[in-house]
Amino acid sequence: MLSFLIPVYKTEKYLERCVKSLAEQSLKEWEAIFVLDGESKEAVDIITRTIGKRSFQIITIEHGGACRARNEAAKHANGDIWAFWDSDCAIECDTAQAWV
Repeated sequence: MLSFLIPVYKTEKYLERCVKSLAEQSLKEWEAIFVLDGESKEAVDIITRTIGKRSFQIITIEHGGACRARNEAAKHANGDIWAFWDSDCAIECDTAQAWV
């Protein structure tokens, strides 16, 4: 399984595009772990309405930077393969399958 580890900090403008591109992956076995680097109700709303039925977690930490958020995501990852992903990036639908 592939785990996407995604820190989220003030990227609500781009987040829906990112989440939608993950939700459209042809690979079936993956999870997304979003770590909010500080609280954001808007980010939670975007993620939960866009991700669909895919496996995901949303974790909120006190603001500490992207590295801290990635490390927190890694603690919760269940996949054999980790993809450190940014919340303002999108991915083509067959990319994760090609990686695996």
